[in-house]
Amino acid sequence: MQVVRCGLALIVLLNLSCNSSDIPKTDQVQVQHYKTISEDYTYLVLNAYEFDQPEKKLPGLFIVNNIIHQLSDSRSFVLNVRPGEFSLRAGFVGKEWEELEVKVVKGDSLVIDFFLKQEDIDLID
Repeated sequence: MQVVRCGLALIVLLNLSCNSSDIPKTDQVQVQHYKTISEDYTYLVLNAYEFDQPEKKLPGLFIVNNIIHQLSDSRSFVLNVRPGEFSLRAGFVGKEWEELEVKVVKGDSLVIDFFLKQEDIDLID
């Protein structure tokens, strides 16, 4: 039941939210800030994409406050969090790692898209 409530809250969040443009965007990281209707839910939604092909989603490896989360497919990684500061890293095999520090306040949710560049190091000699 809790999973259904969280899923419904996320759908409401994404459908009935207001996008904030006060968060800076770079070539490699884009952050969208949303306010939830209920302040009881706070989310981080993490996505990894190819830098050269931004429509191609990757099964990313995410490190959130030194805890590793690996996805086996290219879906979004949704994390229900408490308000606070988060250290985020995103990467994938053969890609450069991207880092971001964010602060989430009660009732906020962030959708963070990491665009990963190809690493300059050859994997095979």
